[in-house]
Amino acid sequence: MAAGYGRNAAFCGSLGMEWFDPLSFKGRKGSGSPGGRELYADEQLQLGNRDWTKFSYTYRLLGRLSYNPDVDPETWRRYLRAQFHGAAEACEKALSFASRILPFILVAHAPSVANNVYWPEMYANMPLCRNGEPVDNPYQNYGYPYNYDFDTESPHTFGSVSPLDPALIYSVNEFADDILQGKRKGK
Repeated sequence: MAAGYGRNAAFCGSLGMEWFDPLSFKGRKGSGSPGGRELYADEQLQLGNRDWTKFSYTYRLLGRLSYNPDVDPETWRRYLRAQFHGAAEACEKALSFASRILPFILVAHAPSVANNVYWPEMYANMPLCRNGEPVDNPYQNYGYPYNYDFDTESPHTFGSVSPLDPALIYSVNEFADDILQGKRKGK
């Protein structure tokens, strides 16, 4: 994922990109603990001021691959071997697959363009159908809008949400349907 973003960071003459750091939103809008910004209630899991270490692999990949998407993979594989020993290769492979999921979700389903409303990892579900009643929103007490009505098409349901890239998503769906119906050969 990081290399893909790095390769596209020069799109239309851009001089690079800026990442929204994994800890940028920590402790905001009710995501912290009273008296602190500790992520975990269990004291054995608490990292204190070393919470950034949880994301050290992420920072390594984003920093190196954003700058040079073709950097020698040894630059991150040394870290994985030091952390995971014999499981390093399996960890790298699993994380590479996992890193492709969120970007696909963001392209395929976009109920809001507001990043403080649509947070896929903490999704407040939209209803499948509406009867005119307000939608329960577990994040309402933390300043998030009551529902997605302010920037989605009516009827403000899960099925009426558009993808961010409709041409890509709908053409992939059409291709898959054609394969299932025997109109095309595919793998």
